[in-house]
Amino acid sequence: MPQFDISTYWSQIFWLVISFGTLLLTLKAFILPRFTGMLSGRQALMDQNKAKTKDLYDQQRVRQSQRLKRLEEAKEAAHALISQAVSEMDAFEAERIQQIHDQTNQKLLDFQADLENEKKSLEKDIESLVEQSVHHLLPKLLAGSER
Repeated sequence: MPQFDISTYWSQIFWLVISFGTLLLTLKAFILPRFTGMLSGRQALMDQNKAKTKDLYDQQRVRQSQRLKRLEEAKEAAHALISQAVSEMDAFEAERIQQIHDQTNQKLLDFQADLENEKKSLEKDIESLVEQSVHHLLPKLLAGSER
């Protein structure tokens, strides 16, 4: 069997060392630097993306806090406007109620004055009717009592 022939061992070992040495040198000189370059490029890109992500995250947090601050300011301004509007409405309502009360009192006074004038006018009319009745009925009553 030729594979057990000791005389061929040294030549096989020699070519094995030469083949694997050439393969090792080729890998080390050409292929590994490319892989290392790609890996370091990818790592640099990942680090750069991580840095950008962190910056964007920080910017987003700052913007979010600014938005929340502006929102709080807007809420406070809205509450102030609402409070002011409610105060103005209350003042307007009180003023309007006072105006209506004054108008009602004035109309009541005018009505009372008209009623008083009407009462005096009716009293005068009644007096004149009583006088006329007395002037018409008294002569008839006196004439009727003379008979």
